[in-house]
Amino acid sequence: MLVVTILYDIEDDSVGLFRAAITKQAEVTRQREIGCRRYDVSFDQKIRTRCFVYAVFADAGAYNHHIVTDHYTTFGEITLPWIVSETIEFWDLATSPTRLA
Repeated sequence: MLVVTILYDIEDDSVGLFRAAITKQAEVTRQREIGCRRYDVSFDQKIRTRCFVYAVFADAGAYNHHIVTDHYTTFGEITLPWIVSETIEFWDLATSPTRLA
């Protein structure tokens, strides 16, 4: 499985808008994409402008499908002006994802 992590730094004035957009993005991705096994969004408790995404895809093909979906494209267009920086990393999953209650 492929793990994708993303660290966003968001403009201070846009944090609320970004939070709503990425929360919706995660929900739609989990619902619509068969190859998405997990899509978690977290915000830093001390630095409110930092957001961390942890996503698990079945394989690179599932991720490649994800980045050409309409909802991914729309998310990118809407949020681009709010993002100060974005760091994306790709990982090979060594253990099975834990199910959350």
